[in-house]
Amino acid sequence: MALQYALSGVARVGNTRSNYYNGAIVAFTINGTDRTRFVNKFECEVHDILNETPNTATLVVRGFTPTVGMAVTIRLGSTHGVPLFDGLVVSLEPVRRRTGIRVRYRLECIDWMYLLDRLLVNKDYASLSGSAIAPDLISTFTTGFTAVHVESGLATVDLPNKMERVSQALTRLANLTGAVWYIDGTKDLHFLITETATSPTALTTANKTFKRLKSHTSLEQVRTRVYVEGQGTAVRAPVSAGDTILPVETAAMFDPVGGHATVPSERLTYTAVERGADGSLVGPGVTPSSAMSPAASAGVGIESGDHVYAFTWVTGAGETLPSPLATVTHGAISGPSVAPTINSLSGNADGTTNLAIGTTYEYVYTYSAHPTPYTDLTEDTAPSTAVTYLAILAATLGVPYAQYPNIRVTASDDERVYWMHLFRRVQGVGNYQYIRSSTNATQNLVGYNAGGADLPAANATFNRSTLDGIAVGPSGTTSRKVYRTVAGGVQLKLQQTIANNTATTGTTDTTVDASLGANAPSADTSGLTQPDGQVNQGDTSLIVASTTAFLSTGGWAVIGNGEQVIRYTGHTGGALTGIPAAGVGAIVAPVSYNSTITACPMLTGIPTSGAGALTTALVPGDEINLLVVEDATAAQTALAALEGGDGIHEHYIQDRRLSLAGATVRAQAELALGSTADETVTVVSEDFNACSGRTLTVSVTGIAVTARIQQVRFHWVPGRAKVQREITATNRLKGFYQYVRDLDDKTRRVA
Repeated sequence: MALQYALSGVARVGNTRSNYYNGAIVAFTINGTDRTRFVNKFECEVHDILNETPNTATLVVRGFTPTVGMAVTIRLGSTHGVPLFDGLVVSLEPVRRRTGIRVRYRLECIDWMYLLDRLLVNKDYASLSGSAIAPDLISTFTTGFTAVHVESGLATVDLPNKMERVSQALTRLANLTGAVWYIDGTKDLHFLITETATSPTALTTANKTFKRLKSHTSLEQVRTRVYVEGQGTAVRAPVSAGDTILPVETAAMFDPVGGHATVPSERLTYTAVERGADGSLVGPGVTPSSAMSPAASAGVGIESGDHVYAFTWVTGAGETLPSPLATVTHGAISGPSVAPTINSLSGNADGTTNLAIGTTYEYVYTYSAHPTPYTDLTEDTAPSTAVTYLAILAATLGVPYAQYPNIRVTASDDERVYWMHLFRRVQGVGNYQYIRSSTNATQNLVGYNAGGADLPAANATFNRSTLDGIAVGPSGTTSRKVYRTVAGGVQLKLQQTIANNTATTGTTDTTVDASLGANAPSADTSGLTQPDGQVNQGDTSLIVASTTAFLSTGGWAVIGNGEQVIRYTGHTGGALTGIPAAGVGAIVAPVSYNSTITACPMLTGIPTSGAGALTTALVPGDEINLLVVEDATAAQTALAALEGGDGIHEHYIQDRRLSLAGATVRAQAELALGSTADETVTVVSEDFNACSGRTLTVSVTGIAVTARIQQVRFHWVPGRAKVQREITATNRLKGFYQYVRDLDDKTRRVA
């Protein structure tokens, strides 16, 4: 984007035609009164200058007594003709050529810039369109001015200000957005990309309206590499020469993907930026001390496999770290693989065995995952194979009875099994019926009870979890969150929120893995008080509630409100490690648990040696500023072909108000202005459309250039009918302040 500069001139509404008005006729209005006959136009001179420099007019009047502050307008053709000047009388002096002659007054006038710049701008604008900033400057810092003609859709920029004039702020905004600006005779701001007013007629051999045409071409001020030094901050801790990490007060102004910076006496490069600000608390953090008690239950929902559960306490400030873990295996439970056996026979003396002598009985057993025996047989596994028993007569004690078997069952090694259930049927007919329960332990079960509920027809699947043992939190806890992993996973993800601090159970978990929510916290943000403790002076590790904010490769951290700045080389097991025992970056005073610790903003990836490395040590408070470097590679190639070498001509700009984006735009604009030869044209013309900011095209023998008019001096010459315009134009498109800067650069070079 080519940099454009502010306009502060006249006749810019594009509604005039060359030579439409008679340039010999000029009208002067002073304080609202036509004073044309009291002004000698041959003693009048108007300067129309590009950029924030005000236009000026000098004239000599007679026949009335002027005062400073009077409004002055100068028009060609009539009082409503082509505008040449609008402004105020800012100074005057009486002029007497000889005694007895009526006094005359020399008036020095300045355009509306005088009133535009009454107040200084003290407002910063961040990430706003130029179309919004320009009107706000006018409405906030001027009186009597409007901003009707501000173009919409201008670029979004940062415009920090530090007690500068409105015209200077508008010019910087124009530089950043590629716009031009001027104040018209009605005190309205025109701020736009493209000047719509008519440019002067091209200067060719066929054009007879100009004279004294000169052109000057120079490479003296060419620049093909531009450095812009922008916003800065301070070094936070002592840094040695050759260090690769530089701690700073803030890193907000630096390029997050790497770039350049200036420190005292040298320039450095970096590859990344750590913004800092995030942190944790010193100490182990707050976490529930006991695991919850989840248990697999029959039903569908959760994928088969091992799932890990934990829970947190939630407060108004945040959330604790997760509790200890509890694992549950989901899916079908394998039924007994070992058939029951008849271990022995017994009998009741009263004969109450519910067995019939001579009848065959079959026995099987199952495993149950239900916490209560014989409560819900749908949670039973498939049965074992059967063992048969033919009831026989036992020895009598006066009453005949059948002996009953003691059935030996084998326990399951699946931790989900709570009970074993024994079932029986008669003569191989009908369903097996429940007769006995036992704990999950290999043992003998008597086989004579009367039959109960039927054996379930299908093997149960255990793809749900009942959730129990969710401890209530300390005062300040408002809810609990339950987290679970996917099958075989390790990352805890949110399964449900218990919106109270009273219930110790949760809703039965049937959530499929894909529907789990956010990851469990890795830092304690609850604000709950940690246990008492401290990290001692000289310790080489520092326990923290979370290491998330800190680099695993090491860096700097700030304890408390800057009380200590420490250096670490990494972190592991919930602690920052590799802290020096003494010297720079060491823990120099005990640090109590619950103290804050934050990651220090840093520039990282600084080379240890060579170009861009730190060659001198830095101390806290040393300044460091962002540095933008931009190259015009095509211009460098072209210059190298002309002069040899690499074609690099460097130029340095320092404006510490500029952000990274602002400095980049400024550097690119400077290259757009100055990466080619500077060609300046001067000419005297009578063209009405020759005003500052407009384009002058020259195409005559030996001169072919398109340039922007920088300034025009209007005056009347005795013997010439029309107003004479002494024009200065350049292909650099630069403003007045750049001329001054270039002159200063040239002076320093000579010195």
